[in-house]
Amino acid sequence: MHVRALEERSVAAGIATRVINSNRAGLKLIAQVFLHACRGWTVHFHTNGHNSRSWLLAGICGLASRIGPGGMLTLHSGMVPAYVRSASPLQRLFARFVCSLYRRVICVSVAIRTAITSLGVRITRTELSEAYLGVQATGAPLDPELENWIRAHAPVLCTALFFRPEYGFDVLLAALRELRGTHPLIGCVVMGDSDHRGSAQRAVSAAGLQSHVLLAGDLRHSDCVNLIARCNVFVRPTLEDGDSVSVREAVGLGVPVVASEVGTRPPEAILFPCGDPAGLSAKVRLAIENPKRLEQYA
Repeated sequence: MHVRALEERSVAAGIATRVINSNRAGLKLIAQVFLHACRGWTVHFHTNGHNSRSWLLAGICGLASRIGPGGMLTLHSGMVPAYVRSASPLQRLFARFVCSLYRRVICVSVAIRTAITSLGVRITRTELSEAYLGVQATGAPLDPELENWIRAHAPVLCTALFFRPEYGFDVLLAALRELRGTHPLIGCVVMGDSDHRGSAQRAVSAAGLQSHVLLAGDLRHSDCVNLIARCNVFVRPTLEDGDSVSVREAVGLGVPVVASEVGTRPPEAILFPCGDPAGLSAKVRLAIENPKRLEQYA
């Protein structure tokens, strides 16, 4: 969403922009990046920065950027500091070299910036910039099946995540099981990661939450925003995080946010101890029972 918002702003400003998906890495990706750089394009590489593959691709794009007018590197993942701390001397040296290829290294949180400067990268080469660029709900109707599901549940929570361990899906399920005792009609819509929806559905069934959790899969961003605006609480149960765009969007829409105490959180978010289902359920109850302005939860 960050990349899409940047693309839209660039196009609106009259800047020629093309987005290339680095998830499909291969010779075609490398050829595309080098070809654009040779034609005078600026390379702006967005990556998580928490594994060797990420830094390898950053290195390739950084080398390409040197052919053209230069490049920028944006690091998104809240797991960057842990990666840097556990990296071998050779990995740290390579990461420092990669950063040196770019004119600017943009970090979406203070923790990421601190980790990058610990590699020996001068702070003047870095920039701190949150990933959130603003959002507005359109009020467009939701899919009829989704609309009917929401109307059959109260209160309604929502979240956006991948079904990977660091996203805390098991923490969310455990909290929902507890919340069901006091809110028998509670529902939670989970957006994202259609590729692993089958395994996630099995986890939902094992927790006995089939009637309380809807795995909506990947939605258009406009639909995600409209869905968040319709919910009572937005939940972010992650075990690791950067500066979550979805959290910022929910806050911007005026929806109460309950998030784990990791990464960078806006002051309006209600925080709970990381990995603690009881803490999550307690804070969700607070948000449900006190539907006031977000500033009062800080």
